Amino acid sequence: AKGGDFAARKRADAEQRGEDTSRIQEYAADQSMRAHLVNGLFPVLHVAKTLQRWETPQFRYYDDTVRRLFIAGYVLHDWLKLPEVDAELERAGLRHDQVNAAQHRQIVETIFLGWGQRLGLDRFLNEIGGLQINLHELIYLASNTQVKWGTLRNLAALPELHLHGAQRALAEQLCRLADYLAYIGKTPREVATNKAIHGVLAALSNQQAMLVYHHIADIRGVLTNLIQNAALDAMQSGDCVPLLYAPSGVVYLARRGTWQAPDISDIEKSVI
Repeated sequence: AKGGDFAARKRADAEQRGEDTSRIQEYAADQSMRAHLVNGLFPVLHVAKTLQRWETPQFRYYDDTVRRLFIAGYVLHDWLKLPEVDAELERAGLRHDQVNAAQHRQIVETIFLGWGQRLGLDRFLNEIGGLQINLHELIYLASNTQVKWGTLRNLAALPELHLHGAQRALAEQLCRLADYLAYIGKTPREVATNKAIHGVLAALSNQQAMLVYHHIADIRGVLTNLIQNAALDAMQSGDCVPLLYAPSGVVYLARRGTWQAPDISDIEKSVI
């Protein structure tokens, strides 16, 4: 989520300081923060609803509390890219690559409270106790959505955590899957065969679900539409639900062991 307003702010700041902007140019075409959130939230909410319907073991812990904390935690997971956060950290003598939620908890709490209110998360979380009571849960989820850096595994650093451990782990995995789906893979094939996505989905579903796809190599207007619709009709069922749509195809969530790929000849007949 380095495109849009974030890239514009970074470029302006670098130009004002007389710094090289070539690195910023590299990610200026990335999706905006809004797009990144939407592209992650919607498909994963669909995944969660489907895995619960399929009665996968971990989803016996999935309820409205987990759903709301997942949504709010994912909304805040890129909090260091939010407007004015850099300035707030600078006032505290910190940079975005120095701040640590455990060491600088009070500063991070202030930022999360402020942005939670600005984004309406206080009202969204009222049904499960409100923003303040869930603040440490949100900091935990936001800190652990990405696994490369900035993770926070010391639960003692967030003494107001109150969620059942299995529910917190589920919300964390949902946040990570949303982040992966939002930015990994430009085609259905790349998404469905990605090892990181496969790993999170396997853990979430207890190996009971997988991603499959149909992909059209050559896009040719109306004919492509006919093929897409025929493939979609042939692929989807109670054990295979469409998840992500692209110009070249569709990614589906399929139940492992029960779903079978359709016969190509049946798709051909539907098109003709």
